[in-house]
Amino acid sequence: MIHYIHKTAQDAHPGEDTPVSERHKQTRHLPKDQPAAERAMSSELVMRASDNVLMVQQSSTRLRGYLSVFGVLMFAVAPFVFTATVETLISGIPIKSLSHFFAVAVALPLLVAMVGSVFMAIRFFRIDLLPPTDNPLILNRKTRKVYRVMPDIPERQGLSPAALVRHWLNTFRSWPMQVIEYDWDCLEAEYFSETVLAGNVVRTNHHLMFYVKAAPDSDRVLGCFDIVPPLLIREDGAMMFWEHIRRFMQENGPPLPPGERPAPKPPRNPISALQTVMPYFWPLFVFGLWWGGGKFVEQGLFRLSTEAFMRKADIGIIEFGVALSSLFFCTAALINWIGHLLAPTLGLPPEVLQDAGEPVDLWALWRQTKDQLGQRTNHSS
Repeated sequence: MIHYIHKTAQDAHPGEDTPVSERHKQTRHLPKDQPAAERAMSSELVMRASDNVLMVQQSSTRLRGYLSVFGVLMFAVAPFVFTATVETLISGIPIKSLSHFFAVAVALPLLVAMVGSVFMAIRFFRIDLLPPTDNPLILNRKTRKVYRVMPDIPERQGLSPAALVRHWLNTFRSWPMQVIEYDWDCLEAEYFSETVLAGNVVRTNHHLMFYVKAAPDSDRVLGCFDIVPPLLIREDGAMMFWEHIRRFMQENGPPLPPGERPAPKPPRNPISALQTVMPYFWPLFVFGLWWGGGKFVEQGLFRLSTEAFMRKADIGIIEFGVALSSLFFCTAALINWIGHLLAPTLGLPPEVLQDAGEPVDLWALWRQTKDQLGQRTNHSS
């Protein structure tokens, strides 16, 4: 049985944010009584619905597993860092010169980085493998309430001995779930984009957000949160997705726009996981893993030391790139499948589904509206 921590908007956002009067100068405000786009779009994020309730994924089914790929990489690198650290420390004992002091000074940060990477990798695994299958944003137009259901992940655990012990004892336990309740009339939607530097790549993040007012007519803002993960949308998609939510809550709109697919079902086998993570293109990545990995085996590169591997010129950049990218996405698909197999099914608290009405079969609705759109197209042609 999943334990829920119930929170109000004030509990979840105890601080102060930019007031309403200032936000409109920095972001694009999206009024509830004005259309944001000519048509609505669900972006395959609507996971469940009923007559009066819409459930939107806060993190796409397709994204589960990617964090753990970086966790696997951290675990793979950790032994090499540990070996290099030990060798460096041993070379500094006994300390005979400044070079040995320098060696120790280099080794200690490496040791800290290795321990930190292991802790971070475990955190990534815990996020991907242990939470429930559903972490929805729930919009109830009957009660005019909005609920965020999500893991109660602490931001900082500290480095005290007690915190480290708690970390290791809870490694294979999921975080408790929290349910945060908002009044629809206290939520306002906004959009803005920001350009960030990720490594050597310049990326633009598109934010479709709710900011939380202290009262419907208040200028005071308690905080804000993303409606859709920034990596999943662009500006036009954000406008159309917000238009879908706006129509559902304000104009008694349908749970799915005509012809739009619901969120992918949780994968139950490796093939469906590949299709979920890499829709339609997964055979190319499987072939790339077989072809690129075969080149590694053929050249015996797995048996080489790191220095020898870097000097090896028998494998080209194309084979290396194909093998690396294919391994990345195929590993993400494998972890996506394992994560959904291990994840408990989310049972929502009764108050969240108050006056929800009859459940809607989203897949049947999608097939019906798709067929209707197809018939209209045939008639018009």
